Amino acid sequence: MVEWLNELKVRACGSPHVFPARRATKRFPHVSPDTLNVALSSLAHGLEHFAVHDFRRTMRSELSSLGVPPHIAERCLNHAIRGVEGTYDRHSHFEERKHALGVWADLLQALERGEKYKVVPLPARERSS
Repeated sequence: MVEWLNELKVRACGSPHVFPARRATKRFPHVSPDTLNVALSSLAHGLEHFAVHDFRRTMRSELSSLGVPPHIAERCLNHAIRGVEGTYDRHSHFEERKHALGVWADLLQALERGEKYKVVPLPARERSS
């Protein structure tokens, strides 16, 4: 992952965003929220319609099934904690979030090996030269 992020940093050409906008706009200095959905809809993946944001819902649901406490799962998604808890609990929960994301990574690796659930691979995209 670190290698990928370092490559993205080079490709961002000094932008503070991991995925900067390809054109300068006042509205979005980073990729538009719809960019990935448009790219996804152009793929012939044969799956029922879904949006990129559905991955966040899937992650949140799976973190619950993996026993991650709700307040940690919400922080893993960078959700603001509301109410009294959000006002008074200023702890970063860094170690707890790190552990939760490690458990998530373990699940993804198990899925990649074909364990846990049936994984339907997306067809490889042809590269244009």
